[in-house]
Amino acid sequence: MILEILDQRIARATRQKVFRDAAEAGTWIAGAHLGRPAVGRVMREDKAYGYEPA
Repeated sequence: MILEILDQRIARATRQKVFRDAAEAGTWIAGAHLGRPAVGRVMREDKAYGYEPA
């Protein structure tokens, strides 16, 4: 149980850092699970992040 909680916290922190860094740098990302087009940018939207397709 404790490992699951720690894994969730680490996963959440990792996603937040990746999204923040990608949004700040304007980095293009690609992912097979994103649908078409699968290439775009992460954009900051208020307190959340959005996806802007290419």
